[in-house]
Order: sequence, then C-alpha cells, then structure tokens
Amino acid sequence: MQNFANQIFRFMADRGSKLRILSIKPSMEDIRVEEDELDVDANGHQWPEYNYTRGHFSDTTGTNGVIAHPLRNALLDFPDMGTLLSYS
Repeated sequence: MQNFANQIFRFMADRGSKLRILSIKPSMEDIRVEEDELDVDANGHQWPEYNYTRGHFSDTTGTNGVIAHPLRNALLDFPDMGTLLSYS
C-alpha cells in the first residue's frame, strides 16, 4: 500500500493537486478467522485501513519529490476529518 500511496500522491502533485491526506480501504469485508486479530504492519496499519499524509523528500542528487508518510492514527493527526475517515 505504501508504494501505491506514493504513486497516487506523485500523480496528483504532477497535476497541481494539494492533496494532503489519502485514506485507502480496499475492502469492507472482515477477513478475520475465528476473531483473531490481524497483524499491524511496519507503518502501524492494519488491514483494511491505510492512511497517509503528503510529505516531501530530496536525495543526494538534488532530486525533490512527493512521498506518502504513513499515519498511524489519522483521526489524532486530523481530528476535524472525523466524518470523512469514519467507516461505518
């Protein structure tokens, strides 16, 4: 998902968008088996919710670009977006 989020932020930035938050939920289906908890990935995300904010990078060659930074809890970082980030 991190790579996918990077591609979306870069695509949007190339077209002049000021997109700040990307929230991806690829499935509404609960895939837990016998109520087992799903693992949390290295970014702090847990299937099926992935939240990113826009960031910037520059490398040693002087290249600058847009990158997706994972949000562990989007509602804590952007509390006014509660209605948009709530999946009911």
